[in-house]
Amino acid sequence: CWVSKVLKGTPVEMNASSKVTCRHLCRQKASCSHYTWVNATCWSFSKAATGKEMTVYAKIPDCAPSSTCVSVASQDWFQTGKYCPMGAQDMNRDYAMSYLKKGLTDFETIYIHKFMSGADPDTPGCNDGDWMLQRKDPQDYQELTKGYFEYHGDIIGCEVAANVEYLPL
Repeated sequence: CWVSKVLKGTPVEMNASSKVTCRHLCRQKASCSHYTWVNATCWSFSKAATGKEMTVYAKIPDCAPSSTCVSVASQDWFQTGKYCPMGAQDMNRDYAMSYLKKGLTDFETIYIHKFMSGADPDTPGCNDGDWMLQRKDPQDYQELTKGYFEYHGDIIGCEVAANVEYLPL
């Protein structure tokens, strides 16, 4: 898992031909805690009080979707917050993890899961694999031991997809 951060520090060039290769190199190196891909160049990044300010990706050690919460940033206050794993991967969504933010009211209690055609109703702005927000509903069905979920609540949408980040442990 990786978290986007704006930090000051010192970039050091690494030899990589793509952003995916760059991330893989950083993951493999114990000395690489942050990386960025700028102008087709891979950089590892060491934090410092002075230096160049850059948007980088920070490595989250021992991160797994089943044990790490996600943060959602939204213009709507009730969507913003910390969503934590529900305990099983969803077999209807290619075994992607589903997360829940418990609110004080039903209106504020929201799931976030990956949108999947056939499992979810057609929703404008949602494509397979996008993060989708959906309200909790009394008719929802969950069988955690089998990873089976049925969501019946109102669909909020997929507009927050770019604003979902894994949280450090």
